[in-house]
Amino acid sequence: MRKAFFMLIVSLVGIALVTAGFPSHSVLAQGPKQEVRFLIQETDPPSVDAYLSMEQEFEAQYPQYDIVIEFTNPDSGIIKIANVLAAGGVLDVFQPNIGMAVTMAGNGQLLPVDDVVESLGGEEAFLPNTLLEYDGQTMCIPYAGGGIILWYRTDLFEEAGLEPPTTWDEWLAAAEALTGNGIYGVALPAGENQLTSLMLQLFLWLNGTQTITKDGVPQLAGNERAAEALEFYTDLLEFAPPGATSYSFGDIIDGFTSGRVATAPYWGRVLSRIYSDAPDLMGKIGAVPMPMNRLQTTYVEGSMNCIYAETRSPEGALAWMEFMNRPEQAVKLQLTVPGHLTPMTYAQVEALQNAEGPLKENPEIANTLLGIHDYGYNVGQNLGGINEETLTVETTGIPNPYLTLLYTVNAEARAVQNVVIGGMDVAEALEQAQAEIEEAIATAN
Repeated sequence: MRKAFFMLIVSLVGIALVTAGFPSHSVLAQGPKQEVRFLIQETDPPSVDAYLSMEQEFEAQYPQYDIVIEFTNPDSGIIKIANVLAAGGVLDVFQPNIGMAVTMAGNGQLLPVDDVVESLGGEEAFLPNTLLEYDGQTMCIPYAGGGIILWYRTDLFEEAGLEPPTTWDEWLAAAEALTGNGIYGVALPAGENQLTSLMLQLFLWLNGTQTITKDGVPQLAGNERAAEALEFYTDLLEFAPPGATSYSFGDIIDGFTSGRVATAPYWGRVLSRIYSDAPDLMGKIGAVPMPMNRLQTTYVEGSMNCIYAETRSPEGALAWMEFMNRPEQAVKLQLTVPGHLTPMTYAQVEALQNAEGPLKENPEIANTLLGIHDYGYNVGQNLGGINEETLTVETTGIPNPYLTLLYTVNAEARAVQNVVIGGMDVAEALEQAQAEIEEAIATAN
């Protein structure tokens, strides 16, 4: 019954939008404005300015709506969303993490946005592995994306006569060769935190395996490829700066922008930080896909905009989402952190590449950052998407319900620490991690 009700809403909204073509003016403009609340997590000053500019232009074009922006940080935002839902409150447009978005889609708590997708050119207008789809419908549209690549110091590699690494063996050899005289070969996280868990998962993919199969079965224990990945991870840490066992997100960027490390796996934010914090390193940095052992891949993620199924203004929420994804609007936000907030449609790619700034000034880095969709893995939308037999990335179409759990439990991060700090055998560390994950799944169910 509830699903039928939601579908009725969607149908009515779809008819209204198709008939009116996302009108700039309507009879609603003659009465009280409809409020559309927008809860966002991008709160740095340039991002705030970008959203306020969008709001002003949208309300000028759609005077029947009043966009009310609520700014919050990512951690507080997720808590706020959960609290509103628990209290039976109402959201309009908001930005959950991918784990929460998948869960809400499965619970029927999101309004499908297929009409917005069609108004922007259809699915073929979007880069691969970007839209969040569930049960044959598009539930969320990312406002930006990104994935992990390998940043490296071109000057140090050239001085040592080294090429940028493409394989694990080359990466390890370069890290060893470039460690010395105050320089470390790699900045890699080993703290008990989300980044370490996330990074180890990526290393598993690069070796042709994964934490959980598409059947929802954890498979770290007795997994030779997982053991190889963890062993390589800990081998690399021998050439990381002291204190890496507490490293998290900011430490990786700081290590690279300080000039103390030769390589660092991270998202595109590094480029903006070089411009703002380390201009002396401009012309001395490069970026390549993550070095692989068996499979070339990386994270392909989208920072999602979603609409609550019980929004008070479905037409306004859909119109606002469509407006924000127009290339001339989306690029405003993406240019606030060039390379980190990457485009989601081909039209946005063209707009961003033509815009003045770091990406236009560094075309080779831009090609690496924007090229991840050709080989990346959207783990949130494709549970078990690493085909371990063919060594390919597959679109399973199975929303992943385990992401939030894995990043909360951090069993994989502890596996790294158990080996590096505790001296535990790699196989034993993985067995313990699997036991913790299985317990967490059983508790959640």
